[in-house]
Amino acid sequence: MDGESLNVISVNENIVPKDLYENFERIADNLYEFLHIFKPDLQKIEIDRKEDQDVFVCSLIMVYDTYRIYAEFESTGIKKLIKLFAYLKEMVRGGIVFIDEFDSNLHDVYLRALLEYLMEYGEGQLCFTTHNVGPMDILKQHKKSIDFIGVFVN
Repeated sequence: MDGESLNVISVNENIVPKDLYENFERIADNLYEFLHIFKPDLQKIEIDRKEDQDVFVCSLIMVYDTYRIYAEFESTGIKKLIKLFAYLKEMVRGGIVFIDEFDSNLHDVYLRALLEYLMEYGEGQLCFTTHNVGPMDILKQHKKSIDFIGVFVN
């Protein structure tokens, strides 16, 4: 989790060196800001931290109005967004990111909101595969958003 890595965060346990714990807290805060776009009822993300010699074993707890839930027990779509977070953050910061089956396990509502978010804030390029033509309806509204790669045989 140094400044050069993607800072991938897990929905299960995260092993965090003690000297990088503050960085992990910032990543969790950034993750909250990102997920709050899709889950407005999410109030914050807490970290359940257990000490193990020179590392902390950290789990994310999603805090809502009337309940709290460990991230590993969240919906499949939210878990997918957590897994994609570091890569999408890289694209927003100007990187080029490739994702296979981008839309798998994402509800169309989340997918639409995610694509709109990336078109608004993305400085880089996202290349993805999908079996769903739904994203094309969103992307075709913006020039140069869709490119097709393939082999054409006459």
